[in-house]
Amino acid sequence: MRHARALLLIVLTTVLLVVPAGRALAESAVTGATATQSFTCLGTVVAAGQGGVTVTVRRASLALQGALGERLDLTATSKSTFTVIANGRAKAVSAASVPVGDEVVVQGTVDASSVPGTTLFDVTTATVWKPQVLNGFVCVGTVTSVCPQPGALCLVVTVGRGSTGMGCSTGSSVTIDVPASAGIYVLQHRIATTTTFSDLTAGDVVQIGGTADRTDTSAPLFTASRVLATHVAALDQLTWFALRAVVDGPGAAPGTLRVSVTCGTRAVRADIGSELTLTATPSSVVRTLAGGLVATLPVGDVTAGESIATTGAVDRSVPASPVFHIGSAFVWQAATP
Repeated sequence: MRHARALLLIVLTTVLLVVPAGRALAESAVTGATATQSFTCLGTVVAAGQGGVTVTVRRASLALQGALGERLDLTATSKSTFTVIANGRAKAVSAASVPVGDEVVVQGTVDASSVPGTTLFDVTTATVWKPQVLNGFVCVGTVTSVCPQPGALCLVVTVGRGSTGMGCSTGSSVTIDVPASAGIYVLQHRIATTTTFSDLTAGDVVQIGGTADRTDTSAPLFTASRVLATHVAALDQLTWFALRAVVDGPGAAPGTLRVSVTCGTRAVRADIGSELTLTATPSSVVRTLAGGLVATLPVGDVTAGESIATTGAVDRSVPASPVFHIGSAFVWQAATP
C-alpha cells in the first residue's frame, strides 16, 4: 500500500505546469511539435480499448494546453504501461481494461511524423485510480431555525469553525435534513442522552454528522445521521452571572453598588460599557487584600474607583427589572500609572 501511494504521489507531482486555454482541438496545441516532445495530462477516462484510451483533459503541460476541457485520444503502443491502483495496491492492466470513469495521469510523447497529417499522442505510462467522493460532513454551529413539518424535518444551522466537508459555508446558514433514522442526543453536564427532534430549538449549539449529496456541487444536500445538541438558555432565563467592573459608588438603596461593567457573561453582556446596580444579600461575601492578607469587608466600605470581580445570582421575579445579587466578590484598588 505504501509503494502504491508513493507511485500515485510521484505521477501527480508531474502535473505542475498548467496553462489556461480556450476550448480548441488538441492538434492546435502541437503545431511545430517534434517527434520527441513529451506531455503530461490529468483527466477522466471516458473510453478504453486495445488501441488506447480517451480522456477528458482537466490539467495538462504546455504541449496539450489547447486540449483543456476536451476529449483527447491517447494511443497505446507496445511500450505503453497502464497501472490501476485499487485498495492500496498497484496492478498492471491492458489499455482495454482501464475502468471508464476513473481518474488518470498520463505521461507520453507527441508523435507528429508516424502518420502524415496526423498527430498521435502515445502513452508512455498511465496511472489510473477511482476518484474519491467525500460524501461525509461534520457541521459545528448554532441552530437558526427548526423546520418541524412532518416528513420533512430539517435544521437551519449557522456553520461555525471546526466544521468539515461543508465547503466554504463557514459563517453562512445551511439547511440540513434530519430523517427519522437520525440519532438525536442532548448534552447535559457532559453526559449525552437521547432525545427527540421536538426538543431542538433555535439557539442550540449543535454538532451534526451525516452524508452530503454533491451531485450539484453548487448546492449540496446535507442529511444528518446524528445530532448532538447543547441547549443554550434564553437571556431572560439566565439565573447566574459573572462580571468585572469599576465601582462608581453606592447605589440609591442601602447595600447596593453602582458599577460600570467592563466584561461579563451572557447575562450582563448587554450592560458592558454601561452602569449596573449590584445588590448585597446576607450571604454575600466581599473580600479584598489588606496588608498582604485577604480580608472581608462590608459592601458599604467599597469605594468609588476600585475594581470589582463578582459572581452571583439573577433574581427575575420582576422580569422587566432583574436584580443582580452579589454572591462572592473581590475588590482591589486599581494601580495608578
